[in-house]
Amino acid sequence: MKEINKLCHLYSHHNHRTWDQYLHIFQNILNELPNDSTYLQSILILKNKAPTSRISEIVPFPPTRKLRHSDVNLALQNIPSAAARREKSPKRTGRLKTLSVGQKVLIKSHRLSHKGKGLCRKFFLLYNGPYRVCKIIHDNTVEVETL
Repeated sequence: MKEINKLCHLYSHHNHRTWDQYLHIFQNILNELPNDSTYLQSILILKNKAPTSRISEIVPFPPTRKLRHSDVNLALQNIPSAAARREKSPKRTGRLKTLSVGQKVLIKSHRLSHKGKGLCRKFFLLYNGPYRVCKIIHDNTVEVETL
């Protein structure tokens, strides 16, 4: 779901009512990405079909092979190790970032949905900027200026 949200941000942040026009593009993109657990593309696993890419229309790639039984077994073996890797990954904490004067930063936007205007909070860009830190007031408060 995170990938779909990211794609909606990229494609629909200017006009929030157009997100459904891009669903076929989102489907193709997600089917061609390798899965974190199996390391194989969904379209290869589900349909035994070589993934196509817009890049391959421009850059010639070597021919791809069909899915083999050994690939399926390898994918099944990768799933538990991927789950163990996710469990071992460090948890995200809310530690403060140390900023310095002159450093470029982005500011997270907190926009709200507005049904009357057809605006959806999920489709707004996540960050505004870039800005430059011009003064450090406190550890968690800085003054910024636009570039």
